[in-house]
Amino acid sequence: MAERNARDAARLDQRLAGFTPGKPVSCLPVSTSRRSEYFGDTIVYEVSGSLVYRTDTSGGCTLNRDDILVTQTPIGSLCRGDIARTIDRGSRFQTGSCTFGDFVPYRKDRS
Repeated sequence: MAERNARDAARLDQRLAGFTPGKPVSCLPVSTSRRSEYFGDTIVYEVSGSLVYRTDTSGGCTLNRDDILVTQTPIGSLCRGDIARTIDRGSRFQTGSCTFGDFVPYRKDRS
């Protein structure tokens, strides 16, 4: 487990290299996110090539290879404190759940 955590942390550091964190926000409109990447308990939502948002989850949303993250967004945004579930792709059984933390914007450094 420690090896996996170290590997996830290294991958996250590499993903955010060249980006500077900004002031956290409590919600992220779902329509702005092009894709998401998972690094253990951290999720990075890509808005554009120069802007991503990082959220650290609490609970048990560490995604395994065949897990799917399921969210409900009645207001069209993911918000701090919202609950997400992980579902096994094959069996469709729930494998975990967690809550989102703040969404921290990371902007690409200007070279």
